[in-house]
Order: sequence, then C-alpha cells, then structure tokens
Amino acid sequence: MTVTIILKIIYLNLIYNNTITPIAAVFLNPWDINNKQKNLRQELFLCNSDFTTFFTNELMPEVEKLYPVSNKR
Repeated sequence: MTVTIILKIIYLNLIYNNTITPIAAVFLNPWDINNKQKNLRQELFLCNSDFTTFFTNELMPEVEKLYPVSNKR
C-alpha cells in the first residue's frame, strides 16, 4: 500500500468521524522518473526558491481552478 493511499484512508476516516472538515490534498511525487529508487524530496522541496515559485504561481492557481479551496494560508 502506498503512502498516498494510506493518507487518503486517514483523511477519509477523519472526515467521516467529523474530526476535520473535508479537505483537498495535493500530493507531489518526489521520485526520480528515471530512477524509481531515488527520492528527490530534499532536493526539490526544501529551501528551493524554484519550487516555492512553482507552488505559488503555477500549482496553487491550477488547484484553485479545479477545487473549492480556501484562501486562508
């Protein structure tokens, strides 16, 4: 079972039990597409201004077009 599936089950249980309100969760794949054993999470996500720019200017606007997302951040 993948981490994404496990997290989906956790979120659905939390929502079902009224522990949290429904949420939109976006998962980014940190694995190198050419080498499935290489995790790029540290390189891609941590203190990376290119990732921050991508997240803010490209990813979030697309998510907001598709899903009812709160502007509280």
